[in-house]
Amino acid sequence: MPFEALDELIRRQMEADGLPGLAIALVRGGETVWSRGYGVADLGTNEPVTPQSVFSIQSVTKPVVTTALMQHYARGAFDLDAPVNGYLSGIQVQNAWEAERPVTIRNLLTHTSGLPVDGTLIPPGSEPQPLEEFLAAMLKTERAPGGAMIYANYGYDLTGYLAGRFAETSYDVYLRDSLLAPLGMRSTYVELPEGASMVNGYYRSAYDGQLYAPGYLEWGTRPSRPCGCLLSTVEDLGHFLGAHLSGGVYEGQRVLKQETVADMHRVHAALAPLCGGMGLGFRVTPSNGRTLVCHGGDGTTFTDFIGMYPDERAGVALLINMGRAQSARSVIANAALRALLGEPLVAEAPRAKGEDWPRFSGRYASSFWGIDSVLTVDGGAPAVSFEGAFSWRDEGEVSRLYREGGVVRAIDGPFAGFDLSFSAPPGAPPSFFGGLYPFRFDRVADVPRPPGPVDESADLAGAWRGTVRSPLGPVPVSLVIGGGSVAVSALSAHDAPLEELAIGRGRLTGRFDASVPGLGDFRVFLRLVAVDGKLAGKAYARYAFGEVPMPVELERTA
Repeated sequence: MPFEALDELIRRQMEADGLPGLAIALVRGGETVWSRGYGVADLGTNEPVTPQSVFSIQSVTKPVVTTALMQHYARGAFDLDAPVNGYLSGIQVQNAWEAERPVTIRNLLTHTSGLPVDGTLIPPGSEPQPLEEFLAAMLKTERAPGGAMIYANYGYDLTGYLAGRFAETSYDVYLRDSLLAPLGMRSTYVELPEGASMVNGYYRSAYDGQLYAPGYLEWGTRPSRPCGCLLSTVEDLGHFLGAHLSGGVYEGQRVLKQETVADMHRVHAALAPLCGGMGLGFRVTPSNGRTLVCHGGDGTTFTDFIGMYPDERAGVALLINMGRAQSARSVIANAALRALLGEPLVAEAPRAKGEDWPRFSGRYASSFWGIDSVLTVDGGAPAVSFEGAFSWRDEGEVSRLYREGGVVRAIDGPFAGFDLSFSAPPGAPPSFFGGLYPFRFDRVADVPRPPGPVDESADLAGAWRGTVRSPLGPVPVSLVIGGGSVAVSALSAHDAPLEELAIGRGRLTGRFDASVPGLGDFRVFLRLVAVDGKLAGKAYARYAFGEVPMPVELERTA
């Protein structure tokens, strides 16, 4: 069997990360040369995953929708740097800087539009609203366009809308007729047709380690939001990659001009020196000494990836039916690309040679999504973690770093296969950049000290107050412990009893219910311990879309 070593690596990684299933396709030139399904599409029926299994591809939708929009560009329908409002009627981007810094289509495609990070979640069962109506309410910049690179789903919702508008139809119809049909992507849908089936998506709880399947979640608009709604297979995505690796042609059918494809694959907005940036619809970044053109997809129940080395005409599509499988995605996808080129699946890191890594050690906060990182140095060997809302593990996930010819490269973990860029300007805190998404990480504190031992003799009775560090910012929380009960106040809960309470030997667990306007209802599980005179641990907020683990620290007030 070809790619035997890759097959073995995939099986090991699936076992290590407890993945229910995945599908993968390898593309060389314009054709798929190897594809496999692993594990199950449904834990209840044990239906196997195959290359034809339909997954939610989340933000891998973005380069597909962008390719459809760029068909109009190739025909001269728009200028990348003209104000996007000039191509709209009925809706407009509300932009306080419009006179001097209008939002352009290039801004939309490079996450430099000034539009905010998407904070919109549609509660299950809500009546979907027209996409145009949704955009009219959401398209409002928070910063001047053309500046900071902030991942903005709303910009890609508008991208899809424009693809339809230039064709005087809805974007889903244009996408189907102009791109999906010519590429033979027969199992790729904006919405799942009646009678079709898809794999179950799962999330693994960091609280109890179990897998949960919340079911298919609607995007809340009609047609569904083009930032991430597509359902597809690795077989179909192999066709899409094949077209991009063959200059816009698939099986003799041209879907995009060769020069337009090349334009999509180059950097249009730089992230940092030696770290690439955003192309048009794709992340463009150095990887293994080559240029990687890629995009990830992340939901609470799916983890997806497409990536290619255009110069080597090699590509991979990877779909996983478990959310937050960051390490598995990076390790498997990077190994697959190396396998296509006949290289060892995992790079060998040279031994550390007195590098000046200690000055970079510390805790870092990212530019979005509530993701943190901690850079530690052990015996001269640096490692960087990936923590917060996008990791289901309490301890985060870790990549090892090494320098090679002035470039910082990562092995294992969520940064595997990506080059990172470090900066420590005089008078400013260190930063680093890079990874699958256009992350910026800024140092905000020293490496957290390991907590002391649990004080099993601590008397927890009394009042405690502190914060939960959530993706939405710090959330105040207070506990009143006494008489065999605990009252909690946080979010919409006020002096609510902590249910399923277990308390003793310096430990406290329990749960309470709360709600957040616009986000819905939450069941929050607490797991706290008495340590260093405080109550510290995690809150696990479980809701319709999955579970978010968040650090908690409380101090006694009475």
